[in-house]
Amino acid sequence: MTKRTVTSWALVGLFFAGSMLGCGSDEATTDGNVCVPTAEICDGKDNNCNGQIDENLTQECTEGGLKGEQTCTNGQWGPCVTQQPECVPSPEVCDGKDNDCDDAIDEDDDGNALQRECKDDQGLAGKQICQKGAWGPCQASCVPSAEVCDGKDNDCDGLVDEDDSGQPLKQDCSNQCGLGTEICVAGTWQQCTAPQPSTEVCDGVDNDCDGEVDEDFECAKGTQANCGTDVGVCEFGTKVCGATCQWGNCIGGVNPGTEICEGKNDEDCDGTVDNGCGCTNGEKKSCCGGTEITCTGGTWPSCPPAPVEVCNGIDDNCNDKIDEDLPVNPYQLDEDISGIDDCAHAKALTAIMEGEPAQSFTFHLYKPDGSPDRDFFLFRADENSGVDDTFGCIADGPNECYTLVIKMTSVPAGVTYDYCVYDVGFEGDTATCAKPIKKTCASSSTPNNQVTMNWAGLCSLNDNRYFYLEVFPKSGSALSCQPYKFTIEHLDNSPQEAECSF
Repeated sequence: MTKRTVTSWALVGLFFAGSMLGCGSDEATTDGNVCVPTAEICDGKDNNCNGQIDENLTQECTEGGLKGEQTCTNGQWGPCVTQQPECVPSPEVCDGKDNDCDDAIDEDDDGNALQRECKDDQGLAGKQICQKGAWGPCQASCVPSAEVCDGKDNDCDGLVDEDDSGQPLKQDCSNQCGLGTEICVAGTWQQCTAPQPSTEVCDGVDNDCDGEVDEDFECAKGTQANCGTDVGVCEFGTKVCGATCQWGNCIGGVNPGTEICEGKNDEDCDGTVDNGCGCTNGEKKSCCGGTEITCTGGTWPSCPPAPVEVCNGIDDNCNDKIDEDLPVNPYQLDEDISGIDDCAHAKALTAIMEGEPAQSFTFHLYKPDGSPDRDFFLFRADENSGVDDTFGCIADGPNECYTLVIKMTSVPAGVTYDYCVYDVGFEGDTATCAKPIKKTCASSSTPNNQVTMNWAGLCSLNDNRYFYLEVFPKSGSALSCQPYKFTIEHLDNSPQEAECSF
């Protein structure tokens, strides 16, 4: 689009014309008409009556996106003259432009037209030349090579797909069905003269010429193959493909049998000797308790019942436990029926009489599950009332000084037992194991393996006293179901005027 504007020169001309002629001038034109001044426009006339036509008329315009200027000549606007923008150099390409800003178009460094490598429609290498901003046709030069069947003049002799005699190329096209040749036609191999495949039938022949005989059937007619297996003691047999292309029976060979469990042969031919056998015939093993049994027919006979577990430090019944679940009698006679081990569930012993020989007791520190045990016993130390009578005791009479000795006399080999005696006082006293009047302990491993308990009484009064005895394995000691023994002795004493010295 061209934008048109009349410059101020036309107005200037009009001003001068008015000055020269004056308003209402009767100056005549050559044809006798009077000129009436108007603004000068591009129409080939002297509009402003100054004796010039279309003088100094220009207007702005645009061309190709660039601003420019047009000049009026003989009543017509001339071409749009634009100002060339500043050129930014870039590599020259084939586009009809001066890319490298050297005032030349589509040229190389030597000033020649641009060129590039190409291949023609036959694949031959050549060159293209840039012409008017576009690449021209590919101008190839032929490089001879061996002629092949591709529709091209490979050997550059002006002929396509020909042999040395000028005849079409030939090649062998023989197949499984027979011999033959084929020729090159329009760049492809055609017209093979070899016999063509047919549908495969059971006849021992490769009818479809694929290299396989009777492949659509179970087997090829007349062929033989191994059958069965040769694993273990077995041997292959032979089978023959019959007239219907199916395998016949397996003839010969050794078939799988039953394992006889002799430890040598694989009779069932599965790759493993004596699989399914529990043992090898003649093999021996010991049962729990030492009885020996012998494998027969691949099976172990039953063992006799396992021995009963006894307290001997041995796993008699072969259950990976030692001395477990021994009978209550005698191993748990010291246990309360509740199974709780504390003073409240202590086993009561017979009274220990003053002046009589030491009483001996035998028990077991044993729990059926093999855990550490604790035994609690309750006993009363009785005074000898005959002593009071002999000495004619009176109320608040002479003092009596009592002594009780508890001693661990036997423990199982390899173990150490500790024991404690709790003095809980006279009948009616409120002392307990938790808060005894006195508690004294000893150990079976110390030389002075005994506990001595003393208490003071009065002649003619009831001086019978109660005690608890606790027996338990020393920390870190081994455990045993074997019995332990202890004695309790209530020493004889006589009334005395002096107070007890202990």
